[in-house]
Amino acid sequence: MANSNRIGRINDDIQRVLSERLRSVKDPRVQQGMISVTRVETTGDLRYAKVWLSVLGQLDEREFKRGLKSCGPWLRRELGSALSLRYTPELVFELDHSIEYGAHISRLIEEFSHLPGIGSKSAQRLAFHVINMPMDQVENLANAIVEARKNVRYCKVCCTLTDREICPI
Repeated sequence: MANSNRIGRINDDIQRVLSERLRSVKDPRVQQGMISVTRVETTGDLRYAKVWLSVLGQLDEREFKRGLKSCGPWLRRELGSALSLRYTPELVFELDHSIEYGAHISRLIEEFSHLPGIGSKSAQRLAFHVINMPMDQVENLANAIVEARKNVRYCKVCCTLTDREICPI
């Protein structure tokens, strides 16, 4: 139990130090967007640390990974000088797409909430259904939404949805 707490503290320290040092990397392959260290998992013997990075605005994933591999020894040396550990773990970088995924869902919810007759809760449900739909169905839904935006509006008299300026009721 005490060992797992120690590993947890070391993971947090590695995450903090790498977050600071990644801003100092001068390699343009690495500085492609806003980089966040989302998680670190260190092996029990402290030989390896898997570092998950999330990048918003990333241009080229392959070049980003090559840049990280290139600056990995420098980051490891910086990590060793910042932390007093017997072994400085070898860094293994993985990309984490969860922040990008969350931003995409937020954009969908925002767009759906502007549709006539859809509240924020319905927009959330719709966004989560759209995420799991096949691409051709998503395109059909997008076309239907565009048509609905053009043709459907609120009646000025009774505030119901209609395709005319004033509903026939």
